[in-house]
Amino acid sequence: MTKLKDIGELDLIKGLAERFTSSGPDVLKGIGDDCAVLRAGNEALLLTTDILVEGVHFLRDDLDPASLARKLLAISLSDIAAMGGRSKAGLLAVALPPDTDTKFWESFAGALIEEFKPREIDLLGGDTSSSTGPLVFNLILLGRADPERILYRSTAREGDLVFVSRPLGDAAAGLALQAHPEIKINQAAYKYLRAALEEPQAEEELGPLLAESGLVTSMIDVSDGLAADLRHLTEASSLGAEILADRLPFSEEAKDLAAVLDRDPAEWALSGGEDYALLFTVPPSNAGNLRHLIRDRLDREIWQVARMLAEPGLFYLSKGQSRPLTSRGYEHFRSKGS
Repeated sequence: MTKLKDIGELDLIKGLAERFTSSGPDVLKGIGDDCAVLRAGNEALLLTTDILVEGVHFLRDDLDPASLARKLLAISLSDIAAMGGRSKAGLLAVALPPDTDTKFWESFAGALIEEFKPREIDLLGGDTSSSTGPLVFNLILLGRADPERILYRSTAREGDLVFVSRPLGDAAAGLALQAHPEIKINQAAYKYLRAALEEPQAEEELGPLLAESGLVTSMIDVSDGLAADLRHLTEASSLGAEILADRLPFSEEAKDLAAVLDRDPAEWALSGGEDYALLFTVPPSNAGNLRHLIRDRLDREIWQVARMLAEPGLFYLSKGQSRPLTSRGYEHFRSKGS
């Protein structure tokens, strides 16, 4: 009997997409991108949902419920940003054991309210349930975008340059730090890496700017690691890509921790996940203008990490040698080593 661990999360989703085909002219995008997209008058409505489950995404011991609320929102905000939209409203569903301390709930809900208000995001409702098992938190987020400016995964072009919006591997470094409490690093680096893991920041301003610029051809957020998410983009666009090892950006904090643990930070970047950077493709003729635009508007940089190829597949160029890259990144259900 075939089990979920034998097929993994991606094949599970693929099966759903094949069986649930989109219907009607108002469905601009169904399963298979960072958000579903529905036409709503002259605008597009973006819909995404994310779930955090105790024992899978977090442990109750040493858990800050406020940080959990901020992370739940950030990963959904990242999906909206990856399509070039802005978030407007949400629905929250939770399953909590009856013995959950009310202070835990107040801290979680209070943090979520504090994050919603300055963004003018309305909480429209949701659902609550008791749980005999783990804590479960599910957020549905709705956003808006210009339907002519939405950036999909499927529209990259051969020869495009592939950029990321910030250093990669910080969240995985934070997880490694969590797994090695005996490691002593300076307090600033410790806080930086733990925050990257526990309270990631979505690219809420950069995503819409990239979409509005007209200089970008496709986009995805980096939630499962550079290798997995670039593979998603290449497959959706029926292309391939070559990652440039010597151009991968790392923070000084991640590099220093990697040296202490005798690890290659590229491993964290390729397969660590949870960075929530934006990964996007740009024609070479647009790259200079895009860099200037981002510097002028946001006073920051972007990094080229790969290039799109006509040949299908994912490749890794290191020290002059290019080899196929088989890393899948993180995938729910799949058994280790498969």
